[in-house]
Amino acid sequence: MKKRNFVALSLCAAMTASSLAACGSSAPAQTVEESTAKSEESTESAETQAAAETAADAADTVEDFGGAELEMVTRLSTDGGLTELKALCDSFGEKYNCTITLTEYGNEYESILKTRMASNEMPDLLETHGWSRLRYGEYLEPVQNESWYQYQSDVAKGVLEGDGEDAYALMLTASVVGMVWNKTVCEENGIDLYAVETYDDVIEVCQKLIDAGLVPIGSRGSADDMADFAGVFCSYPDAPSPDAAAQLDGSWDWASYKQVTELWAKLIDMGALWEDVATMDSTATKDRITSGSSVFTMANGIGLAATYAKTNPEYEYVSTPFPAVTEGAKRYAGCGEGYAVGVYNESEHKDAAMKFLEYMATEGGELASVVGGYQVISSIEMDNTTPVQQAYQRTMDEFPDTVYVNLWDREYMPNGMWSVFSEAAGMLFSDTSEENQQQVIAYLKTAYDEKYAADHPEQ
Repeated sequence: MKKRNFVALSLCAAMTASSLAACGSSAPAQTVEESTAKSEESTESAETQAAAETAADAADTVEDFGGAELEMVTRLSTDGGLTELKALCDSFGEKYNCTITLTEYGNEYESILKTRMASNEMPDLLETHGWSRLRYGEYLEPVQNESWYQYQSDVAKGVLEGDGEDAYALMLTASVVGMVWNKTVCEENGIDLYAVETYDDVIEVCQKLIDAGLVPIGSRGSADDMADFAGVFCSYPDAPSPDAAAQLDGSWDWASYKQVTELWAKLIDMGALWEDVATMDSTATKDRITSGSSVFTMANGIGLAATYAKTNPEYEYVSTPFPAVTEGAKRYAGCGEGYAVGVYNESEHKDAAMKFLEYMATEGGELASVVGGYQVISSIEMDNTTPVQQAYQRTMDEFPDTVYVNLWDREYMPNGMWSVFSEAAGMLFSDTSEENQQQVIAYLKTAYDEKYAADHPEQ
């Protein structure tokens, strides 16, 4: 799989020079740094505007699709982008003489779409929900040669292409997973969260917070904790057991996963997590971090720093990538498709559907601003002043050497493993004994073997 360092794309509005108000007054002299910064900002703004205008010109070729009726399936809700998506479909349909009907699946999206895949009754357009290449690739039209694809960021291309050259979706935003911290409580306890570079450092921080009478980790026992950060041990660059090839060919024996269960067992046994960790929900996590009774989460979307700040602005919250396992290794963050859309490769209206992707690549800014995630295409105008976007940008700026790779379970696990990891979390977080750790790993391996075999019936 390609491993690309993240190149942050800053989308700024074009700068407008302001005139001096008083006659004869002069602006204060700029330092070299100020002049350079303004020059760089102006250059970035010009490049962004040029990219958007070029892509818009490509999408502005008016075609008549003769009243074609397309179906698009969505998991969006009314308060999570559905309104903006409907408006985008309507404006496209009016401009190009076609209709895009939205079929809303909500939380049943994945299961219903799997059924439609099995019966080969696919919609013209679908949200790929993180799986454009790994689950839906055989059903989707390649997009890497489309005019708008050049504006996808390197991190987007890394997720969309993997080890190959084909990409199958337009990706407006990315989901990024790391750690979220209550920075204020850290500072009150003499902790520099930016100095936490390894999991040995995490253990030391936890002990210091425990000694201060706090429960350090607000995480609940969930699939996020069991899957999203497991690649730090099992597949990311510099991992101690980077046996990614075995994970992909079905031969993985799960021995290296023991490092994951051992870490969690140690943290639980030392009192770093709540006693009800096996039954907590995400609301409890938020309440405990924002009240200051816990200090950080182990694996969460880094945009949650903004959510926590809105809940209790008394504290300052920041996000970081995952620490490394080995000293001197780079930090890593799991990155995946946020909002991404692909076209069914056997659609009767494939031309119209591909045109909609082109249209979305320039007109999808309002949609991208609402659905969340970090902007990964420079041809849209997205609101980067929101707290969520600022939380993402701050993390990117403060940890510029971070390596962003596809989420571990998406890249290496067969279909259906997410719910298995959730069950495994409940097993481990309720019993950390050595015997139960082995049972958890055996449970995961059995499910992995069965689901891998189901995905590869030819083998």
